[in-house]
Amino acid sequence: MQTFPSALAIAGAITTLSGFQLVGDAATIEYVSSRIGEQRPVRLGDGSVITLNTDSLIKMNVDGPAVHVEVLRGEVLFNMLPNPSRHLVVSVKDLDIVDTATIFSVRLVEDGEVRVTVEEGEVLLSNANLRQVPLGHNQQAVADQRANRLELKKGLDPRAIERQLAWREGHLVFVCEPLSQVAQEFNRYNLTKLEVDPQVADVQVGGEFSATDVMGFVDLMPRLDEGIQWERAPGGAKGAEVVRLFRVAGSTHLSRRHKPCES
Repeated sequence: MQTFPSALAIAGAITTLSGFQLVGDAATIEYVSSRIGEQRPVRLGDGSVITLNTDSLIKMNVDGPAVHVEVLRGEVLFNMLPNPSRHLVVSVKDLDIVDTATIFSVRLVEDGEVRVTVEEGEVLLSNANLRQVPLGHNQQAVADQRANRLELKKGLDPRAIERQLAWREGHLVFVCEPLSQVAQEFNRYNLTKLEVDPQVADVQVGGEFSATDVMGFVDLMPRLDEGIQWERAPGGAKGAEVVRLFRVAGSTHLSRRHKPCES
């Protein structure tokens, strides 16, 4: 996994937290953020761990046994140990998530959707229109505040959840997913941004990759499809380097013949 120079630090200050204690009378309020490509753990006094994925921001309010976490940006994984004296509430947009002893993730997607995925245990979901909707083991909820919609997906394949949470080990895992979506995922973890031409947007990609080795992924693309080439393009927002993936005129679409993403 690549290292992160100090220039990657997000302006506005990151508060260093050695661990929140779940006892005491004084409330503690902190903002915690992670850099692009970083996974940052925050340890609570009872051994539970809250891990921020790449480019994420939370607001934590710890008041005795009550822990309130507001997800303001990105994706956060909660690994909460059994503790009957702790009361955790996670808020993201208009959705509240109440935990007992659970491993679950909360992702705020750029289009405004909220995805809650439970790996172990159970949480309760609430908003202005819902009260205490349970979400359990291998289940996911997708909330869209704009459409006033909450979709529950039950009985997910555990392997699908493992793929979604592969970022815990610094990996991205894809199973026959279009290159346009794969590029969006890599762009979450890297300062170098991928730009995909429409001619190659639907090329199917499968495999496990290092989340922060974007150029390693780019170098593999001609093996997947011999017609795909890449070039460095003019810098994007905030001076980010841009790599454009495109198809050479007259080239053969190799992936249609061999379908390597299904192997």
